[in-house]
Amino acid sequence: MKSDNPTMSAPAEVLYVYRCTNCGHRGDVHFADDSHDGEVMVCASCDCPVRIEWDGGVTFQA
Repeated sequence: MKSDNPTMSAPAEVLYVYRCTNCGHRGDVHFADDSHDGEVMVCASCDCPVRIEWDGGVTFQA
């Protein structure tokens, strides 16, 4: 998690989202950190390449 507060603990999971330009599927994936913004993955619906985006600080604590 990107933060200026050094006392905050790191999130357990960070939410990334995508929208496939080929089939319109909206999907999401979770990673342990926020360093994956802009990475290319494949759409869960049609297997076309999609670029994931960090969803504005949405994190899930364990």
